[in-house]
Amino acid sequence: MRQARGFGREDPDMIEQASRPRDGNRQPLCEPSAGQVAASALTAFTTFCERRTERRFAQYADFERWAIGHGVDFWTLFVEWSGLRCEGSASPAIAGTGVEHARFFPELKLNYAAHLLRTDAAGCEAHRPALTAVHADRAAERWTRGELRARVAALSAGLSALGFAAGERAVLLAPNTAHAAAGALAAAAIGCTLSSATADLGVFALLSRFGQVDPGLLLAELPAGDTPAARTQRERFVELVRSLHTLRAVVLLDEHPVPDGIEIPVHRASELIARHSGSEPVWPMLPFNHPLYILFTSGTTGVPKCLVHGAGGTLLEHLKEHLLHCDLKPADKLFFQTSTGWMMWNW
Repeated sequence: MRQARGFGREDPDMIEQASRPRDGNRQPLCEPSAGQVAASALTAFTTFCERRTERRFAQYADFERWAIGHGVDFWTLFVEWSGLRCEGSASPAIAGTGVEHARFFPELKLNYAAHLLRTDAAGCEAHRPALTAVHADRAAERWTRGELRARVAALSAGLSALGFAAGERAVLLAPNTAHAAAGALAAAAIGCTLSSATADLGVFALLSRFGQVDPGLLLAELPAGDTPAARTQRERFVELVRSLHTLRAVVLLDEHPVPDGIEIPVHRASELIARHSGSEPVWPMLPFNHPLYILFTSGTTGVPKCLVHGAGGTLLEHLKEHLLHCDLKPADKLFFQTSTGWMMWNW
């Protein structure tokens, strides 16, 4: 979550900008019907805020103006309405002033993966579909919420058995696959901070990112086949492993042969999952601002810069965007063409 100027207090400049009329010469690309508006999550949340604040928002612009001018109230009510799985107090919503030092919901604790993989809420039952991976060369993979949760629980138990825990950093080198998603969730579940990238980057580009975070764990999915591109990526993988001197272990998310030249322990995710199958999740509740992701700037003006995203802020922003902006519902499907090297993969 980013702190907007005027968070928690009236800001006339931002309110005036929010309520400024749109250009009358421009036509909307699409416009929802009255029935769609009434059934939307945004309308439900607006109504919830009206009841709790004893205000009346006659138009959406009125609600938007209130949300900007009363950020503390907006976020506190959204935590409650969204069903965020957390413990502790939602007050204060923010401690400190200024972007550099502000802390959001310092009294709350949560587990990012536990919220995403819950199966005890309406629309989140274990039998519901959670993830579909479509491949050009084989049948699609389809995992239910229960299957995904069980896989992540077993893999996270395996990572814990290898000695990894909250506060450590992990990196992911893989394409956008179901196994990459499960690996990322497993690392997040035990409190590791994750960075990801695609294998088609050069070694220098990978090291300029991963080398800054001193990772102890590398999760990787290697390309199959004997094409020049596949061979090159496997060679880069070996060079990357040998250059990241803080690594203690590699976990392969695929079943391809282990490349020669790696001197640290290499484990297979499938073996860790089989060994810990049936494990009940033991996922710690962590501070709201516990670091979840380290993303990077593009590197067009020098070495890429680290961008640290907290678990609670990431989860709350994504809930807001998925529920209110996109009006996603439990039965809906979300598709986004992306890669593990772009922030939209984390989204």
